[in-house]
Amino acid sequence: VPRALGSQVWRKHGIVPVADVSLFDATDVASILVASDGLWDVFSSDDAALYVQSRRLFRPTNSPSDISKKLAERAANVGSRDDISVALILLDR
Repeated sequence: VPRALGSQVWRKHGIVPVADVSLFDATDVASILVASDGLWDVFSSDDAALYVQSRRLFRPTNSPSDISKKLAERAANVGSRDDISVALILLDR
């Protein structure tokens, strides 16, 4: 929370509350995957996307929460040592 609020203590150590923001056209996007370093340390973007697509194709009853939990578990099982947080947003149209 202090990082989000911009605490002077954190600023002294080079941690600032400046968001990394990107804009993109989501017309052809089926989902958005937001995750911490713990996932990206062991999964490439393409591998994570394929994992989500396969879960949706072969287990269509899985909720975004179910898929996120399984993806985090998979990251831990393949050796991630960092914190692992995963949020999946489905943009079914």
